[in-house]
Amino acid sequence: MTSRGRHVLIFSVVFPPDNVSTAHLVGNLAEDLITAGHRVSVITTTPHSRPEGTAKGEPAGVRIIRIPVPRKGRAALRNAFIWLLYLIGAFWAGMLRGRKPDVVLAVTPPPGIGLIGWWVARRHRARLVYNVKELYPDIAVALGVLDARPLVAMMRWTENRAFRKAAVVTTHTDGIARRIASRSDGTLVELIPDGVDLDAIAPGTDGAGFRTEFGIMAPLVIGYAGNMGVPQNLDLLLDAARLVADLPIQIVLVGDGTERERLTARISAEGLGNVVAVPHQPVSRVPEIYAACDVMYVPLAPGLGADAMPSKAYQALAAERPIIAAAPLDSEVTALVRESGAGFTIDPLTPEAVADVIRAIDRTLLAEMGRRGRRFVREHYSREAVAAAYLRIVETE
Repeated sequence: MTSRGRHVLIFSVVFPPDNVSTAHLVGNLAEDLITAGHRVSVITTTPHSRPEGTAKGEPAGVRIIRIPVPRKGRAALRNAFIWLLYLIGAFWAGMLRGRKPDVVLAVTPPPGIGLIGWWVARRHRARLVYNVKELYPDIAVALGVLDARPLVAMMRWTENRAFRKAAVVTTHTDGIARRIASRSDGTLVELIPDGVDLDAIAPGTDGAGFRTEFGIMAPLVIGYAGNMGVPQNLDLLLDAARLVADLPIQIVLVGDGTERERLTARISAEGLGNVVAVPHQPVSRVPEIYAACDVMYVPLAPGLGADAMPSKAYQALAAERPIIAAAPLDSEVTALVRESGAGFTIDPLTPEAVADVIRAIDRTLLAEMGRRGRRFVREHYSREAVAAAYLRIVETE
């Protein structure tokens, strides 16, 4: 049985005008739900994660409740404090200020948002849909940033309880889906990959202005655009850059994050003249960034093969840019490269192997690889496909 015109309450710590991938994905979904005839409320934060302006990009028709938080910084403790403030505020906002929803959609991170979503859903007799973009505490343990056993046990208990209370758990990788299924006592787990807006990210943009602005002049440009943190393991790329210093290439790093200052200091200290570090750019310039590059580098730290799928991989393919998947062989991003035929894989994950891939790039083949990539994304990972999957869940009694 289906029902139109339902009220969906979304919990998401980021939302437009925040300029990070989860904010854009949730914003797109909110727009698509409204277009389909549903009502949407969002409990989020004040813009804190690289926001663009104060209201730019907010989807029309969405009722937004914002929890005050400080701006995101590069210190892990500061960001954990933001998560804590949001969890507390989101709970009370959902209990006291939220209009009665038919469906509650809770989006990670932070860990614990699923349990808050369940409490709010139970109060309003609504269905809980738990969207798990990052599996906790697994991802923190794999990265070596969390090893306190009592905290790990508490987080695992919290997440397992949320899995079991949800009507549906959605996630974007097979590996996460399998682990949630083993921990959820029969809860329905659906695989819904993160999609890409093929109208917003499309080939044909002129990247000449971006190249000129930042001194990008090499005949072959390998780009990375996104967060610069521990999971990206960008030291691997800098190590490889030193090994290919004799080639007429440039490596362009665009973005911000906890590792940016250290990485830029390393570029300067080691005299890596073939590496250009570009500050974080507004989302409006993303098509320019892809147009200015010939190949996009998509990394994933060892240990995260089944736990993450960088949305930037879909965006690069949508822009007809092949990708270098610097990721474990069992990872989703490596599988994407193999299935699409639109990129390069690396084995083993060593600077020498990355350098070998860079040396082997044939520029005459890149255009066809790019076209294959966009076709593949259109068929499997479009924004429309993601919206259709969530509409089916929302409209099911």
